Amino acid sequence: MNCSMYLADSEDALFGNFAKNFDLFPKLRYKVKEIAGDYYYEMMSKEETIEKLFLRPESPDKILRN
Repeated sequence: MNCSMYLADSEDALFGNFAKNFDLFPKLRYKVKEIAGDYYYEMMSKEETIEKLFLRPESPDKILRN
């Protein structure tokens, strides 16, 4: 799976590529949840999965620059 092709100015293209691959590999969207001491898998929404995969700064002044 190659999702690294995107334009530097457009993060939406990168997120769109990941969203397409979630349909091909649904196991990427599971999270582990504990209920009464037992562990279960729970499927996350595409938006929640992307939110957990990519950390976005709250404002432009918090972006790290080299």
